Amino acid sequence: LTLIMAVFAISSIPMAKAWEWEEYLGSNDDIAAFQTQTLSFSEIKEMRVRDIKRRLARTHGYSADEISRMIDKKDLIQALSFEEHKEREKELERVKRYVIIRGIIVALIAVVVVMGWPLWLQIYEVASVNFVVYTDKKRHEASRCIELKSLQGMLGVLLMG
Repeated sequence: LTLIMAVFAISSIPMAKAWEWEEYLGSNDDIAAFQTQTLSFSEIKEMRVRDIKRRLARTHGYSADEISRMIDKKDLIQALSFEEHKEREKELERVKRYVIIRGIIVALIAVVVVMGWPLWLQIYEVASVNFVVYTDKKRHEASRCIELKSLQGMLGVLLMG
């Protein structure tokens, strides 16, 4: 019964988060930030010729000569849809690269933690034993100084501390 109450009490306490995995690995919002607005084929078909020419020139860097060679609206639609498709493909490649890098980082962290667990445990145990030995030694030195009523010795223990 006490265990159940303790679990309930711990789960009802709001936890403060000192750090998030997303700070190191990125979040899905980061992937959404990559996305650019490209037009679909149906949206391009509904556009006027002047708007298609303007978008080709301003967004995709077509020169006036290249645009003037495309007399038919079908050619303009084809050129703009091809350029928009290239933009979508570039975007998709960037997102794939980002996801792959994030996956590699997570895999490396998992491997380091799992394979190095005995080492991490040994390091922790050695550090805790050394800390206990150090504090016991300082406690003994301080008690000897108090026993001998030596203020200079106590000051030395504190300064070397």
